Amino acid sequence: MNNMSLRIRNTFALRTGSGIMGVDAVGYVSCIYIAAIGAENRMIIDPVDIFSTAVIHKSKKVFLAHNHPNEGVDSDLSLTLSPEDFDFTNRLYHACQSFGIEVMDHIILSDETYYSLDENKYMTLIH
Repeated sequence: MNNMSLRIRNTFALRTGSGIMGVDAVGYVSCIYIAAIGAENRMIIDPVDIFSTAVIHKSKKVFLAHNHPNEGVDSDLSLTLSPEDFDFTNRLYHACQSFGIEVMDHIILSDETYYSLDENKYMTLIH
């Protein structure tokens, strides 16, 4: 797990949270930003918060992350991608694309596991 994933996981063990890690043109981390903190099972987040952070810090690539605190806890329960997760990633992808910022992945975290849209080939559906 990368540094942003661990930070979100440890900060939001019982509540939902969302964050972004931006990378500049050279490949250095340009920002790590906690974009929203929600309740146990829902969160309101404005894509402008994430998009503007990437622009202000001159990020060329971004990695998104949020958690599902009630999923993936037991071995028979796995993380799932909700329609809202996919829609949010899609909207942010197209907004960032117009400014030359690439959305590399959207990672959903739980206490015991993670779900990567990129690893599960969902990022190719957005492109």
